[in-house]
Amino acid sequence: MPLIRFWASHGYVVLAPTHADSIALRREKEPDVTMGGTLRKAMADGEEWKNRARDVSFVINSLGEIQEQVPAVKGKVDAKRLGVGGHSYGAYTSQLLAGARVIMPGALEASSLADERPRAFLLLSPQGRGQLGLTANSWAKIARPMMVMTGSRDRGATGQGPEQKLEPFKFAPAGDKYGVLIQDAYHMSFLGRPAELGPGPGLLSALTSPGIAETDQAAVFNCIKVATIAFWDAYLKDDAKAKAYLQSDALPAWSKGAVRLDRK
Repeated sequence: MPLIRFWASHGYVVLAPTHADSIALRREKEPDVTMGGTLRKAMADGEEWKNRARDVSFVINSLGEIQEQVPAVKGKVDAKRLGVGGHSYGAYTSQLLAGARVIMPGALEASSLADERPRAFLLLSPQGRGQLGLTANSWAKIARPMMVMTGSRDRGATGQGPEQKLEPFKFAPAGDKYGVLIQDAYHMSFLGRPAELGPGPGLLSALTSPGIAETDQAAVFNCIKVATIAFWDAYLKDDAKAKAYLQSDALPAWSKGAVRLDRK
């Protein structure tokens, strides 16, 4: 994934677990599994929500063993400077770890799967109210730094637009919270693959989003890279310059207005 490689190029050890409910693993058993069918099942299966959050906590629990199993990262993982981020369903998982309280299917009250060890959370094209047990009160107790990012062309599984995807930022309490809206970014822009493909015949059908072929996805991805690395540097490396950058209007100015950056 291009974004993960970019973070790693800036000195981060990035662990990307493959969850048991992932499409890739399901297709090994059921070749006819579709994206739509997987999404519909995920939106109704509270056990999968729990298991995804538990997977990440398990990875954190296993950092010592992982370093023994993977010599390339041995001694390079600082367990006191952890960040959790994800795209789409991964953004939902990140919300759960951050402390978003959700109403599980069949439950009457909201519950939490928060893990207190990560320092910061990055939500790329996340979910808002009315999805996966989320309500307007879900984010009320998230006190740690969080960046929520979406795009003007970003649409969710139920057709929700970017303003709804920014609701984790809107309803979270103030204090090191950022809401980022990028012009012409759509749901898959955050993976960086459209930028790698570049313009050309057949691109529109490959991206499956009307009008994307006429946009500069490389420029969009540059905005994503700059915003996300500034966030990680500010809150995982305690980089004062990166935090000042986020607190200023430098990013919207550099993007020539393509980025809207809200803070609180």
